[in-house]
Amino acid sequence: MSLVPASPISCARRPLLIFHALAGDLLMAVPMLRFLRERYGPDIPLVCGTEPEHQIIFRQVGFANLHPREFWVRDLLPGEAVAIPADWCFDVDSVLSLAADCDLFINPTQGCGTAFSTIASKLQLPSIGYHENADLKISLHDMLGHMVEQFFQFAQAIHASAYINDFAYFPHRTDAENIRAVVREEVGQGGRLVVIHADTKVDKMWPIEHWSAWLKMLWADEPETHVLLLGYPAIPIENYAVDLRLHDCRNLPLTVNYEIAAMADLFVGVDSCMLHAADLCRVPSVGIMTHGYWPANFGMRFADGECLAGANPPADISTEAVWQVYCRVRNRQWRSRAIQAWVMPDEAAG
Repeated sequence: MSLVPASPISCARRPLLIFHALAGDLLMAVPMLRFLRERYGPDIPLVCGTEPEHQIIFRQVGFANLHPREFWVRDLLPGEAVAIPADWCFDVDSVLSLAADCDLFINPTQGCGTAFSTIASKLQLPSIGYHENADLKISLHDMLGHMVEQFFQFAQAIHASAYINDFAYFPHRTDAENIRAVVREEVGQGGRLVVIHADTKVDKMWPIEHWSAWLKMLWADEPETHVLLLGYPAIPIENYAVDLRLHDCRNLPLTVNYEIAAMADLFVGVDSCMLHAADLCRVPSVGIMTHGYWPANFGMRFADGECLAGANPPADISTEAVWQVYCRVRNRQWRSRAIQAWVMPDEAAG
């Protein structure tokens, strides 16, 4: 994908950015968002959703000029889960004035609905996006790489030599150090930290009895390890294999749970935003995925780890299978640290 050097897109200095996403997709878009912030600065107008925790991510990436709007999916039935890509809608007229001094419209929102094509037509600006009438159209159907790379197509469309790893680091909260200190005070200083996340959309969830059996294996095999449970408290803690080493960190703000995931020596969880947070923080991870959610596109991209893919929900993935994968990932980390501990004294002496 290349541009003529003097094109309006390549020469743009102040785009209007409209981006709404589910929590996990937003994290996978962080490298792309960092590129846009570094190229165009913190003050470009960014239309986003009204979710406060999502706005924290945008602000930590560096955007200062947020304009929250309600987004909804056309024809979504009550209680029905949002499927991506979705036909996202928003109040087009409420956004038009934000583009008064803009010279480009960027739409990374994964939806091909009429709202984005309508605003592109009304703005009369060159545009990049998933919408049908974009001057530079990004395909929603070319799903060959990881979703992080799908989003990063926007960066490479603007600057062909943009390199994803230059922008792929986590947007930590300003109080992240305090969060880590509180967690460490709760669990103590010794032992490894394993973080697990079990709850998400019903058709992605691993059965709770599998989690309980898996935790019993962990308690027996790693007597010094502490486990931090993230998510929401809909499932009573008693349904897990309760142990003094199991710490319930659920019902906390989403971005606080992200910081706890970032502390882990190893993360184990279902396909969700927590897994993507751990991945972006390079935490070794085990992902419990489903064939219905494109595991190759939504698993780990940056961290060492492995994914297992099962049905929807993945009840066919056995406890033993997850344990074997966990042990492989864990043992790789142990071997790596043992090698580092053996090499470092010689390097220091040199």
